[in-house]
Amino acid sequence: MSVIKLERVSSGSSTFHAMDNACEGCIGCGIRPASISLPHVKGEAVFIEMSADKQWRMLFNSWIKPLLMLVTTSLVCSNLSLSPVYESLMLVAAFVIGFFLCRPVDASALRSEEVLLEGPDE
Repeated sequence: MSVIKLERVSSGSSTFHAMDNACEGCIGCGIRPASISLPHVKGEAVFIEMSADKQWRMLFNSWIKPLLMLVTTSLVCSNLSLSPVYESLMLVAAFVIGFFLCRPVDASALRSEEVLLEGPDE
């Protein structure tokens, strides 16, 4: 599971900054976006989580489907003894078809938990 903590830039602003360089699932995969707008969040901080299953679905839909189409087409073209020009065209077409067969993971895959700012005890 990946968890990212975001904190509000200033009171009343809908802009949040990522506080960590890495999620819990890895040692860091690059630069986080500088800021993100979350107008529906009322708290001063928010944790955004995504399960490993949902991450696998995103990977499968975004990379594995197109590459699987590419490899399958390559094997079929080599067995049919097509010319290199036709084989190249078929490979590009297969990759594009695999790309358009992708299904996005909807926003419900993200689970968010707000951290509310506590007031002073009186």
